Amino acid sequence: MVQRFLETTDATCKVLLNTLKALLPLSADEIAILENLEKVLSPFEHTTVVTVSVVIPVCCGLLHSLENLKGKLATEEGQLAVASLINGIKDRLLKYESRSNTRMATVLDPRFKRDGFLPPFNVSEAEKFLENELIMVKALSELRPSSSNLPAPKPTDQHHPLFDFLQKKKSEKIRKSRVDSILGLKQYFNMDNLHWTTGRSQLTTHLKDA
Repeated sequence: MVQRFLETTDATCKVLLNTLKALLPLSADEIAILENLEKVLSPFEHTTVVTVSVVIPVCCGLLHSLENLKGKLATEEGQLAVASLINGIKDRLLKYESRSNTRMATVLDPRFKRDGFLPPFNVSEAEKFLENELIMVKALSELRPSSSNLPAPKPTDQHHPLFDFLQKKKSEKIRKSRVDSILGLKQYFNMDNLHWTTGRSQLTTHLKDA
């Protein structure tokens, strides 16, 4: 709306000046304020529709854009608007970096991987979360019986001394799953984005049977 008004300022002023009992046209100072607000709000126009993997990078991009505008606005109103929006983003939007769904979606998006986050701590936490998810899913898929018709073991059988070897095998599988998941993540993060399709396919192989 502000952008459209600025584009038609001259025509709007002429109409107002030639119309009886019309409002006065905006002053030069008021137009300068609108020009500043147009610069401040323009990044938000491009972020109204996003997918989940873009939420965190978009929040970081908005914050970066507003920080760069701080010293480039000539009006006090523009400066106040920037300060208010920066505080709002920090209080309300940066929380998405600590949420599981948005974290996983961002690191799995080959356009961003580790680079889509603001503080390094959140990158590390996202990697840990994804690693643990892969380990859990892979371990569960390996422990799943090959046939759904197999009878479930009785609770008393699981604690029988003769079945201790089963617990040992399960723990070994979990350790192997952790190693496989870590290696898969390292390969994914170090892969060139041009080959992201193959890398992402390899990374999600553990999830197919979930």
